[in-house]
Amino acid sequence: MATIKLNKETKEPAYRRFVSDQVLTATQLNDVVDHFERQDSLSRVCLSGVGIVCGLQVKYTENTSVEVTKGCAVTTDGDLISFEGATYTGAKVFEDSEAKYERFIDIPILELKTATNAEESGVEIIGKVSNLANMVVILYLEYYSKDETPCTSSDCDTQGQEQAAKIRVLLMNKENVKTISNKDNDPIFDKFNNTKKYIDLPEIAIRRIILQNSYITNANGEDVISQNSNTADYAKLKESYRKVIQDTGVLAQLKNGVDKLFTDFGSLIGTDSLKIKSANINKGIDNLFDFNVKNIPIDVQYRFDLLLDLLDTYNEIKQLIFDLRATCCPERTAFPKHVLLGELEPTETYVQFRHDFYPAPIIPHGTEKLKKIKSLLLRFHLMVTEYDIPQSTASLIKVTPSKKCDKTLGNRSIPYYYGVTTQLVENWDYEKTRKFAAGDNLGYRTENLAKRDAVQNPLDYDICANGFYRIEGHLGKDYRTALADLDVIKSEKGLPFEIKVLSIDETLDSIDPADYECEFDDLNTVLKAWRAEQNCLNASISKFFSGFSLKEQGAHKYYTLNNARVVSEVTSTAEAVKPKITIKTTNTGNIGTLLQPRTSLISGLKLDVNALNANFKNLVYKRDTVIEDNLKTDEDVLGKFIDKAIKEKPEGSAVDIASIVKTEVDKDPQMSGWDAEVRKVAIDQPYEILAYTKVATRFIPNNVSEMNVDRIGSYEATVEDLCDRVESFKKNMTSLLFNKDSKYVRRGYEEQYALLLNQLSVNCCAAEKMKVLFEEIEERKKRILEQKLLSKFVEKHAGLEHKAGVEPGGTFVMVYKGKNRATKSVANLTDLLTRSNISINPIKNYLDKGTLGKTTGREEIDFLNTELQRRFETGELKELNTELQDAFLFRPTANVTENTVVADFALPYMCCSDCSPVAFIVPKATVSLRLPKDFVCLGDESTPLAFEVSPADGVVAADVGEGLVGGVEQTDGKFFFNASLLSEELLGQEIKFTVNGQFTDAKITVFREPVFDFTFSEPRFFKNNAIALVNFTSQIDELSQEVTYFWDFGDDTLPDNNTDENPRHEYQLDFSEKNVISLTVTLTVTNGKCSHSETHDIVFEPEIVAETCIEETQQDIIADNDSLSKFNEISTELRKIIYNPTSALYKEVIENSVSFLSGKLNDDLNNLFGNLMETTAGSILERSNSQDTKVFSALLNIYRLQIQLFYSILCCQPKDRIEKIAKPLDAFLKGIEDTLTAFEKNKIKIDETGELKDFLNTLLEKVTDLGLLVDHFKKQLELL
Repeated sequence: MATIKLNKETKEPAYRRFVSDQVLTATQLNDVVDHFERQDSLSRVCLSGVGIVCGLQVKYTENTSVEVTKGCAVTTDGDLISFEGATYTGAKVFEDSEAKYERFIDIPILELKTATNAEESGVEIIGKVSNLANMVVILYLEYYSKDETPCTSSDCDTQGQEQAAKIRVLLMNKENVKTISNKDNDPIFDKFNNTKKYIDLPEIAIRRIILQNSYITNANGEDVISQNSNTADYAKLKESYRKVIQDTGVLAQLKNGVDKLFTDFGSLIGTDSLKIKSANINKGIDNLFDFNVKNIPIDVQYRFDLLLDLLDTYNEIKQLIFDLRATCCPERTAFPKHVLLGELEPTETYVQFRHDFYPAPIIPHGTEKLKKIKSLLLRFHLMVTEYDIPQSTASLIKVTPSKKCDKTLGNRSIPYYYGVTTQLVENWDYEKTRKFAAGDNLGYRTENLAKRDAVQNPLDYDICANGFYRIEGHLGKDYRTALADLDVIKSEKGLPFEIKVLSIDETLDSIDPADYECEFDDLNTVLKAWRAEQNCLNASISKFFSGFSLKEQGAHKYYTLNNARVVSEVTSTAEAVKPKITIKTTNTGNIGTLLQPRTSLISGLKLDVNALNANFKNLVYKRDTVIEDNLKTDEDVLGKFIDKAIKEKPEGSAVDIASIVKTEVDKDPQMSGWDAEVRKVAIDQPYEILAYTKVATRFIPNNVSEMNVDRIGSYEATVEDLCDRVESFKKNMTSLLFNKDSKYVRRGYEEQYALLLNQLSVNCCAAEKMKVLFEEIEERKKRILEQKLLSKFVEKHAGLEHKAGVEPGGTFVMVYKGKNRATKSVANLTDLLTRSNISINPIKNYLDKGTLGKTTGREEIDFLNTELQRRFETGELKELNTELQDAFLFRPTANVTENTVVADFALPYMCCSDCSPVAFIVPKATVSLRLPKDFVCLGDESTPLAFEVSPADGVVAADVGEGLVGGVEQTDGKFFFNASLLSEELLGQEIKFTVNGQFTDAKITVFREPVFDFTFSEPRFFKNNAIALVNFTSQIDELSQEVTYFWDFGDDTLPDNNTDENPRHEYQLDFSEKNVISLTVTLTVTNGKCSHSETHDIVFEPEIVAETCIEETQQDIIADNDSLSKFNEISTELRKIIYNPTSALYKEVIENSVSFLSGKLNDDLNNLFGNLMETTAGSILERSNSQDTKVFSALLNIYRLQIQLFYSILCCQPKDRIEKIAKPLDAFLKGIEDTLTAFEKNKIKIDETGELKDFLNTLLEKVTDLGLLVDHFKKQLELL
């Protein structure tokens, strides 16, 4: 019988057309048949596909039967196999003797048999067939040609070859199935059998960022929002994003998924044709998300969005890959006569050995899936490489119609954080690109989109199909500018959403009543009236008490009755006019503490007193001159001295002013003879009243914006001390005027005197009025703050999420940064922790071991920060509050100016529409200037910062000294700050700016970025390699002395010297599990607010030495050191240059024996021994003529001990160590031999006792594999 041979021949069968009366040959007829058969097979293979079309499922009943269901399949040879289904109960060995199918040659196969064939020879029941669990069912089309049968005498119907085709169901073990379906034999199955690879693709989901308030109970028993909430602290908000991005493993999963797409599915997708590599993509991912808790970027929300975009793209690719099986022109030899139906007993949840149906590309979505996957991979790569946030000052706020997040990323508009190159536009939405409409994508950046107005200005057209508005361009802008610009867009385009502006890090002291005039107008009116009342009284006080005469005892120069000056001869009688003086019992205050702020007197205030104190401690108030304006300052009146004192001490205390006046009065010889009681009434009491009244007026606020705790406390303290004096003066006046024994002579002004004292006494409650007013101001500020705070908003509106926009009918919330919080460094953390007396484990661990834990450092620090924060807010730490907060609650440096938009969120419904957002109350300054950053690190800032200037045509200038350059430059009509232009003298100084000559709030500081490196010494090992000492040296130039250093030695310890410039560190090492330990050392240098880190790896290799050799040699060296002490009876000079250095050398070797004996310090041997041994040998040779002296003998023994010490260091070292120093060592040993030769010539016997010979012979046994040492030791033995 003939066998059909399959090959890769693709030549089409040819045939001839027949003509009338033509005699047809067998060849001609067969050509026709072959042609049409080939066309049929090609139609099936090329137009439909190959593999299992339907059915043909395998159902195995254990030890009983195998069922193959009805179905059909197409082989790669184009055979259409239709199988009716059958149940098999037995099996026998199959011999492919007829068709001799090449794929089955030399492979053991069983054929399944039905019950009707059970009686055939060799058939075994299923239950007796061995190794069934390892068998795969194969549907085989046995196709072959039978031999031709000759014609009989009666007919020739049997002439010609019969083409036989039989369907057989076979069993083959998995190992052989793998062979017939590998890449060489069945490239189709190998390429598309990716179920396991698909399942192994990581399932990636990312956690949501949930805005939540956490609450604690403060010292007043109130439940308040903790600063640990991500709604209350900007650093915490950013950290919540960082944790989800970096600490959940999502980045590692994503990079693993990318790698698998390129490795496991590379041939299927054809990634080579894309000219991109997974390594480059993953490197880009690392770069984009390479930040830590201290330098989280302002665009962290958009980086989170980028991660979501990447995950969406990855998951879309993953879903498409599962059904990617289309194949064009399948290889004919892949499975030409068989189809794999699957294993009898699957070991996975899926069938591993089964041909699927591999459709032709003409089948709908066949090749389109592959093209789309390639486009998505390109988009993935471009999103990573083209992430780019526009500079806020150069970007406009835009609203772009988009789709909701439930739509695929390609259906949505292109976010503004992508560069939108032509390539990205073409790969953003595959369906649009396929239809030649890539330019119809919408996006923030439109330069590479279609020029049609509907694309360039989509808000002007029908957007009902878009269920979302992307809002972008506000990040980094002043929230007032962003709010105004966005509101204009909303109004002009008629967009149905609400806008809300909230703050984070905002504090009560940042609420300036001047910005909310309508909220405080009534209080300003009350304050104005009270101030006028005070000024009226103080003017009277100033006029009257400054008019007392300096020339005429007890006289008042200006006080008159009935326009006639009161004479001094008024009789002092009981019948005289009796002024009414009300006496108030009180204690005189301590003058030395009069002006200390008495914040404790202000009860009922619930505000951060420390914050207010810090805010106002350097505030200079507008000076009130009511006292100076009403003083009598003639040369002969007391007001002259008062005026002088105030001018000399304009900001002085009442004590300072009174002291100056007293000094001037005491210097006047005329007043020295005045009566003490008269002087007290006419001089001493008046100047004290004026001094304290003057200081009190200094603290009277001009408007409610100037009211604060310090000011009120100072005013109250001053008034209280003034009132103490007034009461005392009233008592004194009563005594003088009504005491029968008083000799005081009335002068006519006493009634006015008493009246003013009474008025001052009544005014003693003025501070209480100011306190009540201040409490009302604080309450209103609190209400305003609560309307502005993100944390308070979240209390009422749960569900805020960052969407980079808002749905129609929703609320878009912009969050801006409040005032930056100042921090300072704390020198001694250990002392601080001890004083804090906190018994939580991480701190205890630090105190006990000097470490925050070697395995859970980050977790412990997080816990530590949280616990300390709770204790601060509940008032448990009290005195140490500020120090501990600065020490442990490290707030990352947020290089973001106040009022800058740092985040956005959305609600799916409109809220807060019953009244205008608080932000609308804030007036926009007519002249304003803004920079996007508070500071710049010179060295990494290559792009100048653009100013936001109002008015737009305003001229910007830096307020710097003459001849200095403030970094302002103008380009194309716009002003920029270029740090590289700044004068060297201005580095580290705050620079302020003006617009059109008017000062603005804009300011910036430029620090030089630290540029440095560091080196470290070779580790020196101790205690059998358990400890290693390393010296570190920083290399830094041209930075101020205020730079700080922080060393991370790589071993999770926090030693006290980790802030030293050049520290030494002790490493504790454990080589029990590995032979080499590598640690990364990081030095962070900070200059102002600019930090930079450098890292180096330090490798610790344990000393590879023979422990027994080490121990024996250590004992020998100690014994030789003991012997050395016997030979110190030499001259002082010799002791200085020979004995003492030798003794010191022995001591050093003993202390660092492991390092020396292992060869770690071989490079130092020549320096340590060379000069010393040369000096010793020279001294011996100089004394060769007096060899019988004690000194000579001592020198010989010292030289011998030097040789023994040197050789002891060498004898235990591994061969590679000796080979590294072979050349210098050879020279050194030859030098010793030259010395021994010189001794021999001079008849000097260095080894009369034979100790050196014995020593060398012992060493020869230890160094048998060290040829260099063996040769020299033998030579030296000959010389001895």
